[in-house]
Amino acid sequence: MNTRRPRSVLRRLALPLGFGLLLVLLAGCSSFDSRAKEKASVFATLDEPTRTRLEAREIHLGDSADMVYIALGKPSEIQKTTAATGSSATWIYTAHWQEYQGTRLVGFRRDVIYNPATQTYRVIHTPDYQPIYIERAEERIRVTFASDRVTSVEQTLPPGTAQP
Repeated sequence: MNTRRPRSVLRRLALPLGFGLLLVLLAGCSSFDSRAKEKASVFATLDEPTRTRLEAREIHLGDSADMVYIALGKPSEIQKTTAATGSSATWIYTAHWQEYQGTRLVGFRRDVIYNPATQTYRVIHTPDYQPIYIERAEERIRVTFASDRVTSVEQTLPPGTAQP
Protein backbone atom coordinates (compact mmCIF):
# COMPACT_ATOMS: atom_id res chain seq x y z
CA MET A 1 0.00 0.00 0.00
CA ASN A 2 1.33 3.41 -1.00
CA THR A 3 1.15 5.84 1.95
CA ARG A 4 2.79 8.80 0.19
CA ARG A 5 0.57 11.81 -0.23
CA PRO A 6 0.49 13.28 -3.74
CA ARG A 7 2.25 16.64 -4.09
CA SER A 8 0.01 19.49 -5.08
CA VAL A 9 0.33 20.88 -8.58
CA LEU A 10 1.34 24.28 -7.25
CA ARG A 11 4.11 22.79 -5.13
CA ARG A 12 5.48 20.85 -8.12
CA LEU A 13 5.46 23.97 -10.33
CA ALA A 14 6.84 26.43 -7.75
CA LEU A 15 10.53 25.80 -8.44
CA PRO A 16 10.32 25.85 -12.26
CA LEU A 17 8.09 28.95 -12.14
CA GLY A 18 10.55 30.68 -9.80
CA PHE A 19 13.46 29.99 -12.14
CA GLY A 20 11.40 31.12 -15.13
CA LEU A 21 10.53 34.41 -13.41
CA LEU A 22 14.20 34.97 -12.53
CA LEU A 23 15.23 34.40 -16.16
CA VAL A 24 12.60 36.85 -17.40
CA LEU A 25 13.79 39.50 -14.94
CA LEU A 26 17.43 39.01 -15.89
CA ALA A 27 16.63 39.13 -19.60
CA GLY A 28 14.95 42.51 -19.11
CA CYS A 29 18.09 44.08 -17.65
CA SER A 30 20.00 46.23 -20.10
CA SER A 31 23.72 45.73 -19.70
CA PHE A 32 26.66 46.57 -21.91
CA ASP A 33 26.94 42.92 -23.00
CA SER A 34 23.26 42.65 -23.94
CA ARG A 35 23.38 45.94 -25.87
CA ALA A 36 26.59 44.88 -27.67
CA LYS A 37 24.90 41.61 -28.68
CA GLU A 38 21.79 43.49 -29.78
CA LYS A 39 23.92 45.73 -32.04
CA ALA A 40 26.39 42.96 -32.93
CA SER A 41 26.77 44.06 -36.56
CA VAL A 42 27.92 47.53 -35.45
CA PHE A 43 29.99 46.27 -32.51
CA ALA A 44 31.89 43.80 -34.72
CA THR A 45 33.12 46.61 -36.99
CA LEU A 46 34.68 48.60 -34.12
CA ASP A 47 38.37 48.40 -33.23
CA GLU A 48 39.45 47.18 -29.78
CA PRO A 49 40.21 50.63 -28.25
CA THR A 50 36.74 51.85 -29.28
CA ARG A 51 35.07 48.76 -27.81
CA THR A 52 36.93 49.30 -24.53
CA ARG A 53 35.94 52.97 -24.52
CA LEU A 54 32.26 52.16 -25.06
CA GLU A 55 32.36 49.53 -22.32
CA ALA A 56 33.67 52.27 -19.98
CA ARG A 57 30.55 54.31 -20.94
CA GLU A 58 32.69 56.91 -22.69
CA ILE A 59 31.38 58.57 -25.85
CA HIS A 60 33.11 61.00 -28.22
CA LEU A 61 32.08 63.52 -30.83
CA GLY A 62 31.49 61.77 -34.14
CA ASP A 63 30.20 58.52 -32.58
CA SER A 64 27.08 57.04 -34.19
CA ALA A 65 23.73 56.67 -32.47
CA ASP A 66 24.30 52.90 -32.30
CA MET A 67 27.64 53.42 -30.54
CA VAL A 68 25.99 55.74 -27.98
CA TYR A 69 23.23 53.17 -27.43
CA ILE A 70 25.83 50.44 -26.84
CA ALA A 71 27.70 52.64 -24.35
CA LEU A 72 24.84 54.29 -22.44
CA GLY A 73 21.70 52.33 -23.26
CA LYS A 74 18.23 53.61 -24.04
CA PRO A 75 17.77 57.30 -23.23
CA SER A 76 15.15 58.47 -20.74
CA GLU A 77 13.85 60.99 -23.27
CA ILE A 78 14.45 62.02 -26.90
CA GLN A 79 13.93 65.57 -28.13
CA LYS A 80 13.79 66.29 -31.86
CA THR A 81 14.59 69.73 -33.26
CA THR A 82 13.91 71.01 -36.76
CA ALA A 83 15.49 74.29 -37.82
CA ALA A 84 16.35 76.06 -41.07
CA THR A 85 19.86 74.57 -40.87
CA GLY A 86 18.56 71.00 -40.53
CA SER A 87 17.20 68.59 -37.98
CA SER A 88 18.80 67.12 -34.87
CA ALA A 89 17.93 64.80 -32.04
CA THR A 90 18.96 65.05 -28.39
CA TRP A 91 19.08 61.98 -26.18
CA ILE A 92 18.61 62.78 -22.51
CA TYR A 93 19.79 60.40 -19.78
CA THR A 94 18.28 60.98 -16.35
CA ALA A 95 19.34 59.53 -12.99
CA HIS A 96 16.50 58.51 -10.62
CA TRP A 97 16.80 57.84 -6.89
CA GLN A 98 14.97 58.17 -3.59
CA GLU A 99 16.14 60.71 -1.05
CA TYR A 100 15.58 60.11 2.66
CA GLN A 101 13.70 62.97 4.35
CA GLY A 102 13.30 61.64 7.90
CA THR A 103 10.37 59.99 9.63
CA ARG A 104 6.78 60.87 10.40
CA LEU A 105 4.26 59.66 12.92
CA VAL A 106 1.60 57.66 11.10
CA GLY A 107 -0.36 56.49 14.11
CA PHE A 108 -0.15 54.22 17.10
CA ARG A 109 0.28 50.48 17.25
CA ARG A 110 -1.82 48.65 19.82
CA ASP A 111 0.20 46.06 21.74
CA VAL A 112 -1.19 43.66 24.33
CA ILE A 113 1.33 42.67 27.00
CA TYR A 114 0.88 39.80 29.43
CA ASN A 115 2.17 40.21 32.97
CA PRO A 116 2.94 36.73 34.37
CA ALA A 117 3.25 38.04 37.95
CA THR A 118 -0.33 39.35 38.06
CA GLN A 119 -1.60 37.09 35.28
CA THR A 120 -3.25 40.03 33.58
CA TYR A 121 -3.05 41.68 30.20
CA ARG A 122 -2.32 45.33 29.60
CA VAL A 123 -2.84 47.33 26.41
CA ILE A 124 -0.22 49.89 25.47
CA HIS A 125 -0.12 52.20 22.48
CA THR A 126 3.29 52.55 20.83
CA PRO A 127 3.99 55.37 18.35
CA ASP A 128 4.49 54.07 14.81
CA TYR A 129 6.97 56.02 12.68
CA GLN A 130 7.50 55.48 8.96
CA PRO A 131 10.45 56.70 6.87
CA ILE A 132 9.78 59.44 4.32
CA TYR A 133 11.45 59.31 0.91
CA ILE A 134 10.95 61.60 -2.05
CA GLU A 135 11.55 60.60 -5.64
CA ARG A 136 14.38 62.56 -7.23
CA ALA A 137 15.40 62.80 -10.88
CA GLU A 138 18.31 64.69 -12.33
CA GLU A 139 19.38 65.07 -15.91
CA ARG A 140 22.94 63.72 -16.19
CA ILE A 141 23.82 63.50 -19.89
CA ARG A 142 22.52 65.18 -23.08
CA VAL A 143 23.82 63.83 -26.38
CA THR A 144 22.93 65.77 -29.53
CA PHE A 145 23.02 64.12 -32.95
CA ALA A 146 23.01 65.59 -36.44
CA SER A 147 23.16 63.24 -39.44
CA ASP A 148 23.37 60.25 -37.01
CA ARG A 149 26.63 61.52 -35.48
CA VAL A 150 27.29 63.00 -32.03
CA THR A 151 27.76 66.76 -32.35
CA SER A 152 27.72 67.71 -28.66
CA VAL A 153 27.75 66.09 -25.23
CA GLU A 154 26.62 67.90 -22.08
CA GLN A 155 27.26 66.08 -18.81
CA THR A 156 26.34 67.01 -15.26
CA LEU A 157 28.85 65.58 -12.82
CA PRO A 158 27.67 64.46 -9.38
CA PRO A 159 28.61 66.75 -6.47
CA GLY A 160 32.12 66.14 -5.20
CA THR A 161 33.38 64.81 -8.54
CA ALA A 162 36.72 66.28 -9.55
CA GLN A 163 36.74 68.22 -12.81
CA PRO A 164 39.04 66.81 -15.51
